[in-house]
Amino acid sequence: KNSNILEDLETLRLFSRVIPEYCRALEENEISEHCFDLIFAFDEIVALGYRENVNLAQIRTFTEMDSHEEKVFRAVRETQEREAKAEMRRKAKELQQARRDAERQGKKAPGFGGFGSSAVSG
Repeated sequence: KNSNILEDLETLRLFSRVIPEYCRALEENEISEHCFDLIFAFDEIVALGYRENVNLAQIRTFTEMDSHEEKVFRAVRETQEREAKAEMRRKAKELQQARRDAERQGKKAPGFGGFGSSAVSG
């Protein structure tokens, strides 16, 4: 690829301005903590080896945008979590009811013994 030194220098300047935008300190642990944010920002600057015509504000906007797929994934996950919690509550009520029924009949409640509790020692 033919390179324009002025464009290359401007690209390097933009890279150098992106890092402090995402990291409070220029230390290894801070950069490691924000590594994916930096990679996404760098990806907005250069695509397929060519510089994109973007500025710092646009990079911030692009990296903060939520995708439709991400919103759908979050909604599905939240629905699954709610359903799992409801199922857990339903099972807990069933077990409590089984325990009460067993106590009324004078039997030991099913499923509440420790390891080997149903085994006969001899």
